[in-house]
Amino acid sequence: MRKNDYVDNDLLYMPDYPLSKDIPGMTRLTAPMVIGTGDMWPLTWADDNDLYTGAGDNYAFGPAWSFMNFWKITGTPPGHDAICVNSLDFVKGLVKEEVKYSVKPAGVICVDGVLYLAVEDMLYHDGRYGNQINIGAWIITSADHGRTWSPVPDEEGRKFFTGRFASPHFLQFGRDYSGARDSYVYAYSCAGDDGGACWSAGDEMFLGRVPKDSILERAAWEFFGGEAGGHPKWVSELEQSVPVFRYPKKTGENEVVYNAGLGRYLLLNWAFIDCTNHRVGSRHSELTIFEAPDIWGPWALVYRELNWGYNCDYQPRLPTKWISPDGRTAWILSAGNFHRDGGRMHYGMVTSQVEFGTGNYGDIHPKNVPGIVRDVQATPLSDSEIKLSWIADVRAGFYCITRDGIRLADIGSEVRPQQFLDDKLENNRTYTYTI
Repeated sequence: MRKNDYVDNDLLYMPDYPLSKDIPGMTRLTAPMVIGTGDMWPLTWADDNDLYTGAGDNYAFGPAWSFMNFWKITGTPPGHDAICVNSLDFVKGLVKEEVKYSVKPAGVICVDGVLYLAVEDMLYHDGRYGNQINIGAWIITSADHGRTWSPVPDEEGRKFFTGRFASPHFLQFGRDYSGARDSYVYAYSCAGDDGGACWSAGDEMFLGRVPKDSILERAAWEFFGGEAGGHPKWVSELEQSVPVFRYPKKTGENEVVYNAGLGRYLLLNWAFIDCTNHRVGSRHSELTIFEAPDIWGPWALVYRELNWGYNCDYQPRLPTKWISPDGRTAWILSAGNFHRDGGRMHYGMVTSQVEFGTGNYGDIHPKNVPGIVRDVQATPLSDSEIKLSWIADVRAGFYCITRDGIRLADIGSEVRPQQFLDDKLENNRTYTYTI
């Protein structure tokens, strides 16, 4: 047994970006509230003044499970409501559970009263640290606010985007795309160093654009290829694109919005932080928010929160409808893991109000963050056993032992698969595990 076969949590490192001087920090003003059932929640502000969003993995308040459906969000928190507009029944014929293949909503945008919903073909995969990867993405449209949709493309059409751009999420501006920077629509995609798009545990983000009247024309799309003389270079070949954001192992499917009041672009990023394995790592998550003067950067850190959310929140959104005119206050929306509010356990739509520019950068000193296991020591006892010891800060969930990126075992005070919170680990306690 090699000493380096077993690694502790290396995901507490800080993002390699300076602290923002233009938006110095953020503070939560309200406790999170949960409505709706489902996750992912990519959304846009439509021409009728409502928000429209896709959701995955829920019952939509009915008896039947749905892999993806479409919702309308009315009002503003705390008086908002979520209404399922379309069950998207065509999804059932696309899912292939026997090979862990499914479809999920990616980005959505409203332009001139038409909704464009990007759909990602997702593979539940063990290769990307146990996380889901996306093998293709395609776009459908609705001219009646989601009540009806254009036909699903054929198999070739569902390869509209592949590779590093199979997780497209649209850049959001104002109502019905008002206040846009120009006549283009922009989208970002999360990908790994292996060149494939992914849902989480990615390494970087890529940027594409298309004339807003040509969104469905693949040949009209072009991609950010770097800067020359202070100006962006756009390339037609995806393979020639370069990333606009990088946070190794901790880049998720992200939201980028324009905060008109502050005149800055905000990037809301998330990651699982217990380890690089989704099944184990989804006990704790990290929220990071960045800002930039332009859509490709340069980015600076506004806020970082480890142990984010009541039950490991993920995929943060910042609806532009819910940003105050001066840009200082807003409501963040995210997906939340496994809420139970009097009924069966479900994913939830989580909202909380925040204020920007408060000087609170959050968890920028990782070792002082509660709820994280640190200083894990692994001592080989034989070829099949190791002894583990660690220090736990107040609360810790689960941890994992990995060899070459593959999960070998979980550790915790008690291994209870249904218990995600308040697992108390005693400091300096040792455990022996047979591998």
